[in-house]
Amino acid sequence: MAVPALLALAAAAAIPGASRVGRSIVAVAVGLCYLQAAFLVQASFKETTESLILVASVAALYQAGRGQNGRRLRLLPLAVLGAGSVYVNSYLGVLWPAGTLLVWSVAMMAIDRMSGRELRMQLRALSMPVALGGLVFLILTLPELARMITFSHSAYNHEGATVFGNLLHRLSPLESLGIWPRLDFRFGLPLGSAAGILAIVAVPVLIVATFRSVARRELALPCALVTAWLLFAVTTGRSPYTAAKALVIGAPLATLMLGRELLVLWQASPRMKSPAVLFAGLISVLLAAGAYSSLEVLRDGPVGPASHPDQLASLKRTIGRDSTLFLGADDYVQWELRGADVATPPQPLYTRAVVPLRRTKAQPDPPDGPSTSAATRDRLAGVGVPFDFDSVPTVWLDRFTYAIRPRSGYLNPAPSNWKLVRTTTSYELWKRSGRTDRYLTLDEAANPGAPLSCATPAERAIADKRGVAMTEPPPVVGVRSAWRGAVGYAGRSAQQTLDLGAGSWAISLQYDSVVPISLTAAGLRAVLPPTLEPLAPDWYVGTLDLVRAARVQITVTYHSPPLAARVLGALGLTRAPAPTGLSPLGRVTASRPSWAHRLIPLSQACGRYVDWYLVA
Repeated sequence: MAVPALLALAAAAAIPGASRVGRSIVAVAVGLCYLQAAFLVQASFKETTESLILVASVAALYQAGRGQNGRRLRLLPLAVLGAGSVYVNSYLGVLWPAGTLLVWSVAMMAIDRMSGRELRMQLRALSMPVALGGLVFLILTLPELARMITFSHSAYNHEGATVFGNLLHRLSPLESLGIWPRLDFRFGLPLGSAAGILAIVAVPVLIVATFRSVARRELALPCALVTAWLLFAVTTGRSPYTAAKALVIGAPLATLMLGRELLVLWQASPRMKSPAVLFAGLISVLLAAGAYSSLEVLRDGPVGPASHPDQLASLKRTIGRDSTLFLGADDYVQWELRGADVATPPQPLYTRAVVPLRRTKAQPDPPDGPSTSAATRDRLAGVGVPFDFDSVPTVWLDRFTYAIRPRSGYLNPAPSNWKLVRTTTSYELWKRSGRTDRYLTLDEAANPGAPLSCATPAERAIADKRGVAMTEPPPVVGVRSAWRGAVGYAGRSAQQTLDLGAGSWAISLQYDSVVPISLTAAGLRAVLPPTLEPLAPDWYVGTLDLVRAARVQITVTYHSPPLAARVLGALGLTRAPAPTGLSPLGRVTASRPSWAHRLIPLSQACGRYVDWYLVA
């Protein structure tokens, strides 16, 4: 949250000589330009912080060019900023401030048309500032050396052309100009629309503004723009995800250039001629369109709901510092349970301690290719998969005192040596006592069990073993694609139907929402709290009791957004976090209650829905 304010302050420092009001308006426009605002609302921070460092480098170069920091110390601010970029984006981060410094130095020498003797004198004069700046940079970055070496060999530094991250396609370079009235920066803009035409017009306007800046010998900002675009061009040869990051880093420079040029024209307003007046008016229209684009993305920006973090915080008082296995899909659980000794199965983001995931409970085709190993730590193996006790090899379960799992009707009963000690609206806290039985699972992937058909030699071999199997009546699953209606829109509803037999059914739902949701079905009505976690857990809704078999309509209604959001025209639209797709409603499941589970001999398990089995 501090980055937009700091970015605005850095932008104001890069606009010397303008009026305070004008500088403030342009600075706010830079701090909340479209791509910066879009990455702010998705809680990204590395790209926006790198942008802050880049704009601050422009301000530092203006000061260095005027000798405001003293001759010997004039490059120290740039050295500190360059070191900061290393801590943000490893050694690649320094390319933006260092590239800007290099291009600026060459441009200054070229524009002064120095002779060979003058060039040697200039280089001699720069030797001490460069030496001091380099020394400070090395001292500040030395603690990061080991992590830089690790990063250089990591997969993140070698992403190929197929890596899109949370993107749907490559981002258009026009997005960096700020005119992109879309709630989600990942979606395209028709170039034939009014906004699309303005985005295209912004290109020659930006070029003219850049040349005018060079003509005034104000080189720092044009040099930063050139550097940012060169680095974007280089990253397009890598992954689309990396190229998008480079686009975001340079985006504030375009808004700063247009805003700065408008202030220059405004200061000369008494003597402006008609072309200049038209040019100033065109820049004003472009900046206004950019401000509206930022409003679009900010007013519908999701704010992290507090319900699940608050519930986890209440459990932290019980678990203390004892080893705890978290079986949810919360990217920020390490923060929400800070101070606790927490581990999770493999997850894409922010996991510090990882336990293996059974191959039988992972994605059917793991990203690292087929494997004969029984477990995996691949960070993408559990994407979209709800975790349960049987997701983790039992030998690993015995390393933990506590386990937290989401409340769900679509999970197995806990192992007999784990006892339920606390329950919240959305979570269960279990405590281990003794050794966990070494049970096995079928190929279940994202389900609590699977049918043992005994149609193959491998399945027949399982049934021929001496042992027991935990079985249950087959659950009923309503798939994600079956929802009809306005999925994800606040104040609107979506429906699908399930064919259910007579008796009791535990209803669970995969969902994301920025507002609370209500689920109704044949007399059942429940309200679930907002959540924006990866779409994986099947959250428990309630129990449905049917006198006879029936086709039951499941209706999910998104509550209306707050008054302030409605006044601003927000749609209250929810999109699921990548990489589980955009639709915020996943499957809805109906399972028989836990008392319907039966422990039977393995020899009788053929044709049954098996949760797990234990070989004697």
